[in-house]
Amino acid sequence: MRHMKVRLITSSIILILLFITYPSLLLLLEPYGQGIISVILICIITMLSFFVFSGLDKLIVYIIYIFFTLLFLFLLPADYQVVIALTATFIMIVHPLSSLEKKLSKIIHPNLTNPIRIHLSGSYWPYFEYRSSMKAFYHLPQSKKLHQNQWYLLSRQFTTLFLLFFGVFILINETSAIINALDNFSLTRFISLYVVFWFVLMSYYSYKKGFTTVLRALMIGIFPMIFYILIVVSLENYLKFPMMMMLLVVFLFIVLFEFNRYFERVSFDAFDYIDEKTHQHVYANSLFEPIIYNDTYILSAHYLIKISLTTFHQHLRQILIYANKKHIILTAYAYGDQMFHLYADFHFKDRLKVDVLKTYLESLFIVGIPYELIEDKNKNVYEKRFYHQSSYIIARANHLSKQLEDVSNEKIVIVSLFMFFENLQSLTHIQKHYQYQLIKDMSTDDYHTIQIDLPIVNNPYAITQSVQEVLSLMNQHHGQFIRILVSKIL
Repeated sequence: MRHMKVRLITSSIILILLFITYPSLLLLLEPYGQGIISVILICIITMLSFFVFSGLDKLIVYIIYIFFTLLFLFLLPADYQVVIALTATFIMIVHPLSSLEKKLSKIIHPNLTNPIRIHLSGSYWPYFEYRSSMKAFYHLPQSKKLHQNQWYLLSRQFTTLFLLFFGVFILINETSAIINALDNFSLTRFISLYVVFWFVLMSYYSYKKGFTTVLRALMIGIFPMIFYILIVVSLENYLKFPMMMMLLVVFLFIVLFEFNRYFERVSFDAFDYIDEKTHQHVYANSLFEPIIYNDTYILSAHYLIKISLTTFHQHLRQILIYANKKHIILTAYAYGDQMFHLYADFHFKDRLKVDVLKTYLESLFIVGIPYELIEDKNKNVYEKRFYHQSSYIIARANHLSKQLEDVSNEKIVIVSLFMFFENLQSLTHIQKHYQYQLIKDMSTDDYHTIQIDLPIVNNPYAITQSVQEVLSLMNQHHGQFIRILVSKIL
């Protein structure tokens, strides 16, 4: 973490100094000097981008590419400009120095080679992690297509490479144009950097999310270019200004529309089961599980609503969007004895939002809604109510195995159960039935953490039976459940 902060602070200081000194240098220097300084600025910004977002190993390798590209651009005549730009772009995309990069990554400290992670969410980090999981699940159909549809995979790969290739080509070609016209330098050449930025951004979206997100980025990114064209084009003012005002209104409308759409990318992926003690039909939020144990979302509310399960499902998406805007996490809901139960976690500073959500639900369902609020710092209540229930654990195992089958068609899976025992004698009894691995990093003198791996046919009945047997043995010898994972056989 310290090295990442150093990277970020160092890069930020260099960037600030560049943007402070660059305008002054433009005023003091002749066009030739302005061109030289602009080429240096482009190179430094490019290298800083590699340093911050890719790491020191990639920076060193791409400095080599940049050095030889600039060398040829300066030495060879302007007639070879496009050929050099195309060749350099092709070499950078193919990346023949990848073996050198791998060697450097082994030598250099990992914190200087790993992509930097910037967290600006502060104590609200659990919510933003949860939102990220929601968005990933929202885009899951696109991820499935990558595994199941070869043509879709190829088209995504081609689009990503094409956009990246085009962006890099424009950057090199424009740098070459500046070099070959140093005596006639103009700041308008920096418009091409905006185009490069959007091409690189769209290639990232194509790689990570899909075509819909690429089109959204294109739709927003094209407006500043149209504004620029309207400014420089020879039109009468009585035509130019109304067109610009109309374009500005359309642009603001699209930005507001997309901003609202951002909060509508919600999902609720449920561990669906019948609770063996309360006999309620429970839907526990699987997207909440990775951030259960946190020290800021500790206010846990339980709302009691006199509605049917069908009625709630009709309004679930609407409630999720509202909760998304208010930074509220819906952890689970359940139905039994003609009563609906909704569970939500709130940030410790957001006590008022508990009543805000209550008011919203009452206006939505036209019914009075009582609730109980507790401070669940160690998640003891959540564990007792959901996480440590056998039915929850089995539902999670079946849910994860189904996801593996959907994505990669796995027929046999490894179900891994993590648990701990307070005495070694219990482990002796466990060993009679199952092979286990002692996890020393998670063990102390007072308790011993083990991992049991079960190769099972990817079938709900087989998984339920096997997990139930392990949990029964664990409870018999006073073990404590930690977590269950499902993975494919390597």
